[in-house]
Amino acid sequence: MVHEVAVQWAQIATVSVGPQAYSSDSHPCLTVWPLPGTHAHDHPSHLSDGHRAYVLPGLDRLPGGVTAVVPVLRAYAGERYAETA
Repeated sequence: MVHEVAVQWAQIATVSVGPQAYSSDSHPCLTVWPLPGTHAHDHPSHLSDGHRAYVLPGLDRLPGGVTAVVPVLRAYAGERYAETA
């Protein structure tokens, strides 16, 4: 089931690109980590140490794939972008 998540940029603590946590799927995903106390949706994709995270799968299906997305995300997100392994 797909849930729409609306989080304003000012409410986002971190964004990262990499495989989805707690999943055997190795396809790259964009994970959005809202600031604590931000309740964008009652159904986060997963919790990590009590923090909600929302996963947007399918980055490899975008034009240019992850190779094109990461530099743009890094430039836009600045210090909010977290490198992943």
